[in-house]
Amino acid sequence: MKVLMVTGNGRLLDGINRHVLMVAGGLQARDVEVAVCTVAAHGELAEALEAKGIKVFALGCTSGHDWRLIGRFWKVMRTFRPDVVHGHMSAVGMGAVLRLLYPRTPVVQTIHMLTCGTWKPSFWRQPGWWWRVRLMPRVRRYVFVSQGLLEACGQGFRPAEVIYNPMSFDLPPQGETPLRTLIGVPEGTPVIGTACRIVPEKCPEAFVRVMCQVLRERPDVHAVVMGAGRANLEVAMRSIATATPAGERLHFLGYRKDAPSLVGELNCFVMTSRTEGLPTSLLEAVRAKVPIAFMEGKGGQVDLARLNEAEGPLAVVVPQGDEAGLAQGILRLLAQPEEAKARAERAYEAARKRYSIELAAKALESLYRRVIEEAKA
Repeated sequence: MKVLMVTGNGRLLDGINRHVLMVAGGLQARDVEVAVCTVAAHGELAEALEAKGIKVFALGCTSGHDWRLIGRFWKVMRTFRPDVVHGHMSAVGMGAVLRLLYPRTPVVQTIHMLTCGTWKPSFWRQPGWWWRVRLMPRVRRYVFVSQGLLEACGQGFRPAEVIYNPMSFDLPPQGETPLRTLIGVPEGTPVIGTACRIVPEKCPEAFVRVMCQVLRERPDVHAVVMGAGRANLEVAMRSIATATPAGERLHFLGYRKDAPSLVGELNCFVMTSRTEGLPTSLLEAVRAKVPIAFMEGKGGQVDLARLNEAEGPLAVVVPQGDEAGLAQGILRLLAQPEEAKARAERAYEAARKRYSIELAAKALESLYRRVIEEAKA
């Protein structure tokens, strides 16, 4: 069985691409022949895939709607001849090739976040909607990376099923420079923080306000932000931090390739997102047995909050927008290291039972075989 996965940019900052990297490796371990096609040029994702021996087609286009995609993706389809195409983004050019030239090749589409599903209800209002609908391939199965995400945006996406965003529970190699050396503090200094794209759905300003509350209460603590994104949001975050003396202990590290390793050196991982599919960076913290604290929201946070209620306490969980409650929860974790460690251990065991690469790869292989049989019938 040959599977072609399709994604957009080639950066590993994007949780979708880290998902593709892990799933492709899991399928390869099950003797499924996998190739990955990126809209963008050869990049970090391609390098990581090739290191695993996975074939990569990097199309070198500027976006999913670049007209050059049509010819380049057609060449990929002719070369690789997949039994299934598994999309992790939408591109009109690729859709046209699949719809018009390969209508019998079954297509599976993974929905990673709420914005992936927003076009359906209001699509008819957009200019040129009729032609775009005509060029979209028939999707035989939609896959959601969490139950909460399916509940939030699943209407109109049928047939659908949930296959959780997976995580490798093998720890990544240690980075060249330890986290505390990077920020210039002594070994043993408590450090809290996050790793994410700086975009509105992550509510980065709320994260900074929470950090400043914690830092005011604990002069011995430092905080870090690992990630990059919208310049205006980064300016706003820095403005909030500089408005209080405690903000001097909040360090902006920018995008770090070694973020998955650095996350494991935190005393607490914090997430303030409004929406998530199933947050990869938070699962990376769980993998490293780092205590976690997050705000409830739509999508994957629903699954994690339910898991916390069923098998917890595993984490500090507060309603969306409750910045004071999140800050107090983090302070309690810092003040009770043994309790924080126990929560992190329980979270690790609960996550390992549900979010392993092996489980996701097994479920996807079964799904591919079913859609191939459906297409033949």
